[in-house]
Amino acid sequence: MRTTGMTLFRMPVFTWTVLCTSILILAAFPILTATLFMLSLDRYLGMHFFTNELGGNPMMYVNLIWAWGHRRCTS
Repeated sequence: MRTTGMTLFRMPVFTWTVLCTSILILAAFPILTATLFMLSLDRYLGMHFFTNELGGNPMMYVNLIWAWGHRRCTS
């Protein structure tokens, strides 16, 4: 619902910041979603993604959370 004559490059700065923030959120949150899904499988269904039993790697959890936090803090 723009006024007549307002092109994309004449939009207010607030509109651009909302657009950029939305793009960053869409880029960052799949990492968190995948991590929480793997953690749920690890805890409730006996998978071994993050436990040392049967070849899991706890550092993978730390790295995924770090990647999410690092990506999220750049916005």
